[in-house]
Amino acid sequence: MVSSKTKLRPLVVKETNIAYHEWFSNLDLDSVVRFDFPYQMGIRLGYNWLDHTYLYQVDNHLEFSAFQREESDPLKSIMVKPFYFDYNRWINSDIDEDADSIFFYIPKYFCEGFEIGDEVEYEMIDQKIVDDKLQERYVVCKNV
Repeated sequence: MVSSKTKLRPLVVKETNIAYHEWFSNLDLDSVVRFDFPYQMGIRLGYNWLDHTYLYQVDNHLEFSAFQREESDPLKSIMVKPFYFDYNRWINSDIDEDADSIFFYIPKYFCEGFEIGDEVEYEMIDQKIVDDKLQERYVVCKNV
């Protein structure tokens, strides 16, 4: 099992790469929470190279997936876009999809029970056979 912990943060535009400043200019920053995604998981699951990732509400946690699930409730799933960041680089630096970590901003209405400042744990669930069907790899995010 691969797991990692981080703290949820507000989305602060001046802390993001300058390439995103226009993207975030019309966003109500008080209506979202920033989820910094573990580098190893983003790379292993390929999220760093996707235009979007699917996010599902499941019981009291969230699940990130590269795939849309057939059985999912449309009211409990959204698509989220990955944004690149590197704590050790200047915000005007070029984005490096292979070396940078990613974060997602998630609307507060969708991540009820998750608050800015909360410590969360990401756990990678490996691919396996469930009821004679191949279940894809995904990441569970829950409050610690």
